[in-house]
Amino acid sequence: RPYELIRPKSYDGTKPAPLVVLLHGYMDSGDGINFYLGLDDLVDGRGFLFTHPDGTTDSVGKKFWNATDACCNYQGSKVDDVAYLTAVLDDIVARNNVDPKRVFLIGHSNCGSTVLS
Repeated sequence: RPYELIRPKSYDGTKPAPLVVLLHGYMDSGDGINFYLGLDDLVDGRGFLFTHPDGTTDSVGKKFWNATDACCNYQGSKVDDVAYLTAVLDDIVARNNVDPKRVFLIGHSNCGSTVLS
């Protein structure tokens, strides 16, 4: 699955930058939760890298994170979203100068199951 990385205008790659990963809840999307919280508006002023990927979509069009039995894999999907998010993080780190001590995964609801996995 694709994801978008937003870099601050000041990013030059010579200094490690913090990374914020925003995860949506059940039935939402990366764009939706970002619109609600407006974190992309803070990227330039705060100087962090930012992404808000999407979970997978079930058969009725609702996005979700498949991580644990705690929430939201109501149709038995075999998608491994923990592996997906690990790959996203690995890709961002490989292409950018990320400060490993300042990587933050944030969100609410269903995403908490993914982060805790």
